[in-house]
Amino acid sequence: MLDTTHNDAVPQVATSDNTAATATVTVNTPVSETTSNQLNAELLGLRRSSRVPKPRTDLVADLEDEYKKRTYKRKPKPKPKLKAKDKKKVTKPKKKKLKKKVAKKKPGKKANSKSAAKNDTQEPILTESNWAPCTPLLSSDFKSQQSVESRLENPNMKAVPYANDIMKIMFFLNKFYTLFDQDLLNLSFQDFEVGLDLYPGDPRGSADGIYIEDKKGIVYYQDYILVKEVIQSQDKMNLLFLTLLQLLFIDPKKYDAPTLSEISGKNVYRTYITKIRQNASDWGYPKEWTTNKTLNNTVGEGKFPIFPQNDTEPVVDPSHPEILTPNVYTYITNDPLPDEENPLQRRELDDEGILGILPNDRMVLLRTLVDWCTIQSLLIHHEIYQLSHLKTETQFGTQTQHVARYYLDGPEETYNTFRKLCSLVQKKYEIRSKKKHYRKQVEEGKNPELREKFKLLEEIKLEMDNVGDSEKAKLTVSLYDKWERLFQGELNDNPLSDPFNDPIYTLRSQEFFIGRVPYMGDFYLPRLHSYGDGTTMSMYTDLRKLQDLVHKFKNKEYTVFHLFEEYGQTLSSRFKLLYHDTPAMIQDINRNNSTNGKCYWYEMCHDSKSLREFIDFLDYKIVRHPPKEKKKDEKDGDVTGVKQEMPVLSGGNKADDQSMTDVAPTTAVSTEASTANTTVTEATISIKSDDTDKKSKTPKKKKWVKLDTNTHPLPRDQRYNASRSKLQILKEYLSDFYYILSTFEQLRNEYADMKPGRRQLRDIRRNQINYNMDYDSDDDMME
Repeated sequence: MLDTTHNDAVPQVATSDNTAATATVTVNTPVSETTSNQLNAELLGLRRSSRVPKPRTDLVADLEDEYKKRTYKRKPKPKPKLKAKDKKKVTKPKKKKLKKKVAKKKPGKKANSKSAAKNDTQEPILTESNWAPCTPLLSSDFKSQQSVESRLENPNMKAVPYANDIMKIMFFLNKFYTLFDQDLLNLSFQDFEVGLDLYPGDPRGSADGIYIEDKKGIVYYQDYILVKEVIQSQDKMNLLFLTLLQLLFIDPKKYDAPTLSEISGKNVYRTYITKIRQNASDWGYPKEWTTNKTLNNTVGEGKFPIFPQNDTEPVVDPSHPEILTPNVYTYITNDPLPDEENPLQRRELDDEGILGILPNDRMVLLRTLVDWCTIQSLLIHHEIYQLSHLKTETQFGTQTQHVARYYLDGPEETYNTFRKLCSLVQKKYEIRSKKKHYRKQVEEGKNPELREKFKLLEEIKLEMDNVGDSEKAKLTVSLYDKWERLFQGELNDNPLSDPFNDPIYTLRSQEFFIGRVPYMGDFYLPRLHSYGDGTTMSMYTDLRKLQDLVHKFKNKEYTVFHLFEEYGQTLSSRFKLLYHDTPAMIQDINRNNSTNGKCYWYEMCHDSKSLREFIDFLDYKIVRHPPKEKKKDEKDGDVTGVKQEMPVLSGGNKADDQSMTDVAPTTAVSTEASTANTTVTEATISIKSDDTDKKSKTPKKKKWVKLDTNTHPLPRDQRYNASRSKLQILKEYLSDFYYILSTFEQLRNEYADMKPGRRQLRDIRRNQINYNMDYDSDDDMME
């Protein structure tokens, strides 16, 4: 039953279990559409949606309710700072640590079982490290290092400013050897010097002759070298000059490497030199043959005014001021020298070849021809394309230059890197053998290569188990062939592979590099024939074969006769050890200093005798001599009777000299106590000590000293420890190479006029006649 009453109450709904619902509704206030909808929803027991806005009742009341709900937290007042007297140490109460019950570990189970299981199933990654036989040669190694030129000063040290140009040409011959005749592939550094008439010793260029102590004066090559050898070197330089000219202009399909017989004809060079003169201005003259106008440049501007004064006449049309140009400017250009001074315009060049110009210009012209061939020759472009577009790439990316790993890191470090790689590969295959899908492939015969590798690994492990721990390192290297088969499919190279065999390293490889010493620089031993079908006598091979070759020369298994039979004359018979002051050059470049007129290349030795002296000289830098105790009667600065009045070493560093105060400043080396066993062949002086032994009353022994030798060891600073270790590695290499290089020198002296080959040597032995036999009668002679 529904009852309606007149009151102000809100509509209510009353329900009972057995009766119908009753509701009272006010009739005075009109009911809107929204309230009716809300009422219907409440009658049906539905929840009001949050998207339906609430009806506005009283704004003031709503704001008051909202204000009451808000709770504002007052900021605590800052406490007043205590004075120094009122301060007290407040210690926080230590919380008692509750002892947690640790479950007892069961034997055979680890706490980190999940991580251990993950490591057991995860194969080691091999691509993150460099396992190649070559390694980058970075200039950043000397970024913060400075060198002292006088540290390596010795009697055989000479400035060689043209060494960089000769090295560049030898690199070019070495990398593109297929385009040159066989007579040019055994050139040595001395062949360039003799053929181009260049002399070391002057940091500004070629010296005027060379000083030889035996001759007691300055001499030239023809004074102490056979004229026949000088002519042979000059002919080879003309052959190189002709080959470079033909590489520039001859059609690649018709090109054939010229020989020595072709340079004797008439007008051999004229046609090519005429084309060179026509294109030289477009290709770019060398900087030595151009005019330099930078001194006349206006300060603050990069241009040169043609007229001395600007035009200041009134403008014809003021609305267009750009019509009138105040002046005409020309910019810096490398214009060639006038024809009277330009070596390329000399007429002797057409008839005599490279010998028609001055010695320094000969070197500049050959270097420029190499640059032009690299840019313009289609044959060289084809070779570069073949060497740069290969299927594989180097593991260390594209670096400017790289060298053999065993020369930069040393043999011991190279072997350790190889052993580390072997352990990682072994672990990788052991993990694979435990995985189900690999075992399933092997059992079903779907992967026969993996099955063979598993067997091979078991053979290696069996051999390693039969050897003691001390011999495992040598055995790992001796099993190189088996390890190399395991590396297939995983890596392209390994640290012990041949760095001169893979063509991906040919373009950017520094083949003549033999060592880098921190705070000193780099050392090079230029000898050709690094690539191609070389002989078994070549030093450009992997580390294991190189050590085996050195061992055979040491034990005299390889003699001069064997070297002759194995075509040893196809390799460079002479050598020079060069030192490059890389830190000084990098510092000058970083500081934007001019490098013109500066020499960074030096000759350390030029034959086996000077090489032996340089090896002994390195002992002074490696060995750290203990400081000597001063006696009471000795004054400061006077040790063992030798005064400190030493010749000033050029390029010395005062700070570096002060760091050597812990070493006696004398350069006297006793002939008995000398650890280097040096044979003094240069100018020496005898220094007598005025002090005598009071007890024996006998004068002290004489001591010998070289005037121009810096025998100071390296400073005792820890940063020079790496330099000592690198010098020790360099010394070991040079000591091993001594046996090989001396044999090549002997081969040159004994068989220089003979063509290499086994048949000729057998004929010589067969035709040997003993003329010392005595015959009794004419009948015996006839028999």
